Amino acid sequence: GEHRCSAPERTSLPFPPSPRPAGRIPLSAVKAVRHFAMMFMGRHIDSWVVLRGLLVFMQAMLMLLVEAGAPSFLVTVPALLNGLLMIAIGCNFYKGRAMGNCSRTLIIVSLITISACGFAMWRTGTLDKVANHPLINPLASYSTPNNTNDAAQLPLQLMFDTRYPKFERLKEESQKKKFFPFIKSEVKSTALILQADNRNGSFIELSKKINKMYAERQDLYQYEFIGNHTTFLTMPPFWAKIWIVREACKRYPNVDFIVWLDTDAAVADHSLRFEHLSPFTDEEVVFIAGADTPLFHDPKDDWMNAGVFVVRNSEKGHDLIDEWMTHYNPDLWRRTGKDEQLTMVRTSGLDANSSSWGSVTRGEWACKCHWDDENFAQGSLNKMARNGWGHHIAIVPWYVFTERLDYAPSCMFVCHIASGSTHTRQVRLQNMLSGQASFT
Repeated sequence: GEHRCSAPERTSLPFPPSPRPAGRIPLSAVKAVRHFAMMFMGRHIDSWVVLRGLLVFMQAMLMLLVEAGAPSFLVTVPALLNGLLMIAIGCNFYKGRAMGNCSRTLIIVSLITISACGFAMWRTGTLDKVANHPLINPLASYSTPNNTNDAAQLPLQLMFDTRYPKFERLKEESQKKKFFPFIKSEVKSTALILQADNRNGSFIELSKKINKMYAERQDLYQYEFIGNHTTFLTMPPFWAKIWIVREACKRYPNVDFIVWLDTDAAVADHSLRFEHLSPFTDEEVVFIAGADTPLFHDPKDDWMNAGVFVVRNSEKGHDLIDEWMTHYNPDLWRRTGKDEQLTMVRTSGLDANSSSWGSVTRGEWACKCHWDDENFAQGSLNKMARNGWGHHIAIVPWYVFTERLDYAPSCMFVCHIASGSTHTRQVRLQNMLSGQASFT
C-alpha cells in the first residue's frame, strides 16, 4: 500500500530562521515608530523633556534670525512661542509631572510654527542669510575685490572685519565686500621672519618648519629662530619678544621689515608677502598688527593682538619699539622659584589694583595685573595706538593675522592659534603641514 511519513514534531531550531521575504516592513521598524510616537505623546517620558529641547532650539533660532536681520514677523512669532514654552516648562517643573494634553498640544503647535517659520525663511531669503552668517560659516562672505589696488584707497579706519553689519559705524561701501588688505605689486622688499621661544614642544617645531619654508619660498626673505635668549631669564616672554625684535632691528640694518610670529602662529598662504599689506603704502605707517579674534574681543573695538606683527625697520619704527619697551614695569612681575610650593598665575586676570598674585604653574611668570591692561605687552601696545601713535599703527582685520583654524578650514594669511591648548596647536599645525588646511 501507499507509504506515508508522519510529520515531525516542531522543535526550536539551532539556527536562525530563513530571511524575511522581500517587500515586507521589518517588525523592528514598526516597533521603533510606535515607540517614538508613544514617547512623543508623553507616555514613556514626561512631555516637559521635549519642551526643554524645543526651548533650546527656539532660542538658537531667535539668535540667528536677529543676527541675520530677519523680517519682524519672523522674529516676533518664535519669540512669543519661546515665552509660552518657558511658561509650560515652569508649570511642568512646579507640578513635577507632564501637563498632559496641554503640553502635547503646545509641542505640536511648536513644531508647526517652526516648520512655518522655516518655510517663510526660505521664501524670504532669510535662510540664506542665516546659513552664510559668520556664526555659522565665517568665510562665506569672503570675496577678493576685483581690483585689489582699490584696497589701498580705503581709509585705514575701515580695516577691520566687515562681516558684522550690525556695527553702525561701518560705512555702507565697506559692507559690500570683505576687505582684502593687500596690493598687487612686483616690487619686493627684504624682511626677517623672526620667532623665539625657550620651551620645547612638537607644535613649536611644526611652526618653525612651516614659517621657515615660507621664508625660503620668498625672494629677499630670511628666517631666524632664537631658542635661548638672556631676556627669557630676566623678564616674562610677553615682554621679552619686544627686546628681541629691537635687537634684531640692530643686527639686520639692511632689512626693510621685521615680522614677529608667536610660536603658535604659522603663515598659511605662501603666495602673499608682508610688505604688500596695503597700509604700508602710507610711509607714515611703521607698524601693522591684526585685530584680536572675536573669541576675545568685539571686532568693533579695534583691539590688536600682539602675537603677530610687522614693524618697518626705520627710525620711526625703532622709536615705536623703544617707547613700547618703556611700558614694562618689573615691579609688577615675579617668577616662581624652584623651591616654592605654591605657584602663581602667569596671566592671572586679576584686577590691576589687587595685591594677590594668584596661583599657577611653578617656574612661570605672574603679574599683579590683568592680561589686557598696559602692564602686559599687548595692552600697552593698544594704549599707544590710542595715545599718539595712531597715525603710525595700522590694524588689519582679525581674519588676516589672528584667524584660528577652528573658525574656518583655512586662513587668509597667517593662522594664529591664540590661547589654544598644546594638543590643539599640534593638530592644527600638523593639518596645515599635511595639506588638510593647505597653504598656497
